[in-house]
Amino acid sequence: MNSPSSNKPGYADLVLEGGGVKGIGLVGAVSRLLEQGYEFRRVGGTSAGAIVASLIAAGMPADRLYRLMYETPYASFRDKGFLDRLGPVGIGALSISNFSGHLV
Repeated sequence: MNSPSSNKPGYADLVLEGGGVKGIGLVGAVSRLLEQGYEFRRVGGTSAGAIVASLIAAGMPADRLYRLMYETPYASFRDKGFLDRLGPVGIGALSISNFSGHLV
């Protein structure tokens, strides 16, 4: 980043943490930095932070980040039940239970 005596924002590296819904907050924080004129040379993150970081790396402007955040149907990401939390194993168990009438 620029020296503390400089009033102009400069370049920064951006590392964002994960945490699901925290991604919404990260969009707000990063958008504010972009609006202030910061440019990110290197970006990285985990989970929700990786999603936001990839959009920044792709050059998505702050207003589009906000719009994407508001247009995303977050409710569609919810697990429908316990077996959904087990990924492919849970889907397989659900298929078997539907076929045989009971959970194996």
